[in-house]
Amino acid sequence: MATDNANEGFYMLRPVYKGSNGNKEIVDFLIEDCSENGASYYGTTRQEAMGKLMSKYFKDGYAENILPTYCKAMEIGFVEAEFRPTRHRTLRPQWVHRRIFRSGNSLAVTVRDISEQKANESDLLRLANVDPVTSLPNRHWLLPNMPMLLEKAKSSNLQIALLFVDLDHFKMVNDTLRHAAGDVLPVRVRRP
Repeated sequence: MATDNANEGFYMLRPVYKGSNGNKEIVDFLIEDCSENGASYYGTTRQEAMGKLMSKYFKDGYAENILPTYCKAMEIGFVEAEFRPTRHRTLRPQWVHRRIFRSGNSLAVTVRDISEQKANESDLLRLANVDPVTSLPNRHWLLPNMPMLLEKAKSSNLQIALLFVDLDHFKMVNDTLRHAAGDVLPVRVRRP
């Protein structure tokens, strides 16, 4: 009941092994149990998901990306990460926060859709680094990025230019024609 009423998706996964006792290797994970919310992340129901292999829900990259993460959790006991599912995914959210705990010989996994939070972070970052009137990068963007831009230009044997525009009497435009006209002037200078 607790997991079905939570905002997070929940799974219990059991490792599937290949090989003999002395040389067993995890090749997949079986969904022993999951919440309805967890199943919905993969576009299925709890009943349909239970007893299925995790590899069924990933078209590409399961063996290279997801399986090693689950194996690492089996080895060290805990893995936590935020990630953006690949474009060839069945996982529905754009951004996911995942926690994996070892529980005996199985894994307890929680996933939470953090797409809205990441979109808000991206918007805040854009607002902090871009001038709202001209849509050009501002000095808050320039200061941390300039050393990398200079190094990139140097290593590529390219030149770089920084244009500084000082509009004389700009305050007079704002004072006499108001801020709406003052907002148009830098845009017109940017786009002649």
